[in-house]
Amino acid sequence: MKPNKWIAVLSVAGMLAIVGIGTVLFVKGRGKENLIDRAEARNLVLADAGVGEADVVFTEEKLENQNNMAYYAMAFHSDAYRYEYKIDAVTGNVIGMNIEALFEIPGTMTSEGINAGGPEAVFQNGYIGLAAAKETVLLDAGLEESEVTFIKEKLEPEDGIWVYELDFYTAEGEYEYEINAYTGAVIDRNVEMFRSPLSDMSPAAPGVQPSVDAEQAKNIAADHAGFSVSEVTFSKVELDYDDGKAVYEIEFYNGQTEYEYEVDAATGDILEYESELMD
Repeated sequence: MKPNKWIAVLSVAGMLAIVGIGTVLFVKGRGKENLIDRAEARNLVLADAGVGEADVVFTEEKLENQNNMAYYAMAFHSDAYRYEYKIDAVTGNVIGMNIEALFEIPGTMTSEGINAGGPEAVFQNGYIGLAAAKETVLLDAGLEESEVTFIKEKLEPEDGIWVYELDFYTAEGEYEYEINAYTGAVIDRNVEMFRSPLSDMSPAAPGVQPSVDAEQAKNIAADHAGFSVSEVTFSKVELDYDDGKAVYEIEFYNGQTEYEYEVDAATGDILEYESELMD
């Protein structure tokens, strides 16, 4: 090839390279211009959670990119709740959220405060919303909101679809639901009824009568945890025998915390106890 032809080819290649670089920069620039800014993302999550900026503390505001999709990861908390959100950085739609009640922070809500009304999410992008999902599970369970305590309210993907995971309990049992976030259909339900204290009580050994009855054992356990029996929901009160010793196995809830106790049926002494904050 003649020198002048090489020069022409190189010139064209150079021009194409410049155009290509310019196009990439233009596309990147346009993409960045099309993204909502951090302040707008913050306003969207606050509106969705139904809280004011003065009432919360933000702990994370990050622009992420996953599978060629840009989104904001936002985390914040109030005195009573921790919020985690993912916001589509182009459309502003909520693509993920998690709300957890906080009990470890001094001065946070009691279980009565939770029952009085928690956060309600109003979703975009075709989701039915947290309030509607809760109405669905309560209707399915035949319960009123005043009768239940929610211990889990979460939106997350499962098997390719977005679902609400809602767990709650009443004085009679524990309920776990999965709700299709788009249609509101019940995908999965699990109900476990608490066993009756009377039917669960093992028969006393021949000639042996416990000195402490079930009601006294319940008062002992609840008092040790810092509550009255009227402030907790008992899920188990069972008289059993451990190494020949008569003991009451007692389990109860207050808010999102589950308590387990073993009480000596002869002396009323607490033999073992533990508590766990439900997820």
